[in-house]
Amino acid sequence: QYPEAQIRLVDGGNIMEGNVEIKLRDR
Repeated sequence: QYPEAQIRLVDGGNIMEGNVEIKLRDR
């Protein structure tokens, strides 16, 4: 779905890297 090395900020303060979701905020 997303090209490699594609990093985008999604609503909620999450970074989606390809198929990897990293949560920066846990509130």
